[in-house]
Amino acid sequence: MSPIVVFANGQAQQIASGTTLGQWVASLGLPESSVLVELNGEVSPRTEWADRELNHGDRVEVFRVVAGG
Repeated sequence: MSPIVVFANGQAQQIASGTTLGQWVASLGLPESSVLVELNGEVSPRTEWADRELNHGDRVEVFRVVAGG
């Protein structure tokens, strides 16, 4: 598989083609329940991460979810 480039939080990142959003999030080492992911300007439901392959040029924003008050 040849690498592709995605833009993660504004930074170009080279990843393997065929990488799913779920695999990419897991590579960050963050618990899935603590992040919100926006893909190409839209919030991506966690239930779709395992099946959603990232494509060259995709823009991914990761937000840490913090509870408290």
